[in-house]
Amino acid sequence: MLAMCSLPTRIATILAGTYLGEYILHNVDDHRRIFVGLASLVLARIIDHRATIPVIKKMNTPEFKRHNLDKDFGESNPFLGKHPTIKQYITRTIPLELLILGMTYHIPLMGTTYLAISPIVYRNNTDARKAIDKRISQQGQ
Repeated sequence: MLAMCSLPTRIATILAGTYLGEYILHNVDDHRRIFVGLASLVLARIIDHRATIPVIKKMNTPEFKRHNLDKDFGESNPFLGKHPTIKQYITRTIPLELLILGMTYHIPLMGTTYLAISPIVYRNNTDARKAIDKRISQQGQ
């Protein structure tokens, strides 16, 4: 649901995260770079999951479908599909998590950059959940 954020904001955040990560990891030995990258990735993924799962639950309610909100709201990750169930979300993200983890091991800046964009991902998912609730309550009256 990152699509709710403007492209310039996403680009600026990614660049800032990359710069910040490089600044923090500058002149740090490889083991610490890897540790910081992986720790940042794990924290970022926790933030992402905590914000995404409530939205996925909302998208799988009878009210969501009854009010035809599926046209306006959906997951932006192409690997997950537009309206995944919780089971689909979990089974499809595990291979992605392992891939991202392996890539971050070799490119620690991926973890720090992902952590930098996490507040935007969290805000967008939270805003989407609130918007779904608002539309359901408005249409329910």
